[in-house]
Amino acid sequence: MDLEYIALKTNHFDEMVKFYHDIVGMAELSYENDMVYLGLKSQQAPLLTLEYNPDIKAQGTSYDLHHLAFQLPTEQSFKDLLEHLCSNNIKVDNSCDYQFMKSIYVHDPDDNQVEFYVELKEWPEHLPLPKKLSIENYLNHHKTVNQYHLDERLKLGHVHLYSHDLQTSQQFYQHVLEATQLISDENDCCDEKKHIAKRDADDTGEQNARLLLSVEKRKHQQPEQEVIDFIAFRLKSMESFEKLKERLVKNNYDFYYNYGKKIIQLEDENHISYWFQVR
Repeated sequence: MDLEYIALKTNHFDEMVKFYHDIVGMAELSYENDMVYLGLKSQQAPLLTLEYNPDIKAQGTSYDLHHLAFQLPTEQSFKDLLEHLCSNNIKVDNSCDYQFMKSIYVHDPDDNQVEFYVELKEWPEHLPLPKKLSIENYLNHHKTVNQYHLDERLKLGHVHLYSHDLQTSQQFYQHVLEATQLISDENDCCDEKKHIAKRDADDTGEQNARLLLSVEKRKHQQPEQEVIDFIAFRLKSMESFEKLKERLVKNNYDFYYNYGKKIIQLEDENHISYWFQVR
């Protein structure tokens, strides 16, 4: 099971398309009415879907989304993107060095926080406190590319969500994703955040952790606006598709099931919709 793409609602459709296409470099894969699929042209693989919704407001008032995070495959491609963002006057709000990974945070035209990061080592069981990444020093010896191109191995690394009940959310992800909380925050002493990871065996049989979702306790109680339309996961086989169905039935979840289209859809207690499809 892999995290494939996220669908967001926006009231600044043209500006959002310009940011993710013109600045970040995603390809426009297809248009459907007031919706656009953005992603990797060589693979025709979506990473982000934008849907026009006039009721969505900007200024970071999301009830469900904390931030979305895109993973670069190499440190070189991370530096290329960072330099490209800076050259286009995109403000970097935060830059972090976690020892095992480096990350930067920006905001898109809807004021959604967007993280871009590169992993240098496997995720540890405990997240260390980050150090400030000096962008000027970091790019000091970087060889400037003549023409920027987004690395076609970019992927949606993880999504950071809000939840009103972390225990219920963690149970949902354990049942649905067969994921376990493997990663904790060294600076999270109040147990207000969960990092939901999944362990898979690589070609050598070694188990490696992959972060899928982070869930943080919602500070505000009243809904402001829900910007997530749905989060899409890719299943690798019909066997995993049927096993997911069995888990949902066993744990008494309501869900939509379409065997012909190989799709399962359901919502969690935070009204976030999840789509699972065999590809």
